[in-house]
Amino acid sequence: MLSIKDGAIMLALGGAPLKFEPGDILVGVVLPLIFFWGQARVARRTATIELLKDFQSSDFSQARGDAMDFIRAQLPDENAALDSSPNLPPEIKQARRSVHSVARFFLRLNALQSACLIDNFKAWQLFGPHFAYWWGYTFEHQSVGRRDWSSKKEIEKLHDWFLLRRWRWFGRRKQWDEWLEAGKAQRLKDERDYGQRPTAAVELNTD
Repeated sequence: MLSIKDGAIMLALGGAPLKFEPGDILVGVVLPLIFFWGQARVARRTATIELLKDFQSSDFSQARGDAMDFIRAQLPDENAALDSSPNLPPEIKQARRSVHSVARFFLRLNALQSACLIDNFKAWQLFGPHFAYWWGYTFEHQSVGRRDWSSKKEIEKLHDWFLLRRWRWFGRRKQWDEWLEAGKAQRLKDERDYGQRPTAAVELNTD
């Protein structure tokens, strides 16, 4: 049986026209493709697991909590505090940086899915609830009202990616809608309670 390598050499030397057996195609093309697909699938799963580890780390869990506390303290409009650069106490600056940390995590998720480097279905299951909640609570509001949000387009792309899979995967539409509405409902509740809390919004120094 003529191998693909030998056939290529014969053709280069002006030999007889090549005739491939079915086994040549299997060994030379199909099996390497199957191997490559399997390796790529494992790599996507591994990248997704690593992303989940970062999401569940104590540092990022703390950052998410600080970010939500900061945004909640600025309601009903967090955009001014996020856009400007006032003279703030160190703890307030740290809390604001936490908001950027959350955004950067989702930017990383968007970059990985855009490059086909994560497991799409696992990413939906693991991060879809969190992104939908954050979109309903603050990202959607920021995308409309912020003036200098450099991450806006990428965050919106990630939203569109999740939304596309909401329509593509039957049975997932209700899940997405529930996650999204949970964020919106919590924001409305926090806005109603805003005036009753002892911690007021950060007063911006525009001098």
